[in-house]
Amino acid sequence: MVFPLGMYTACTYQLAYAMDLYFLLHIPKYFWFFAITAWVLTFIWTWAFIAKPRKKLLYPARNAFLSLKRER
Repeated sequence: MVFPLGMYTACTYQLAYAMDLYFLLHIPKYFWFFAITAWVLTFIWTWAFIAKPRKKLLYPARNAFLSLKRER
């Protein structure tokens, strides 16, 4: 959902100049803020997800043993 926000802003800006529809410039004039905010939040969330330690990934053999133990 993040990519279309930026593309909508950029394409509306180009369309306004290509077709001499300068009233359309009001849309990207303010909408770029939403696109940048969405990209920044996505970037932060991605790095927070990557940086979070995962015990299942750190000790796969131990976790497999514990899951077998729970099934019994």
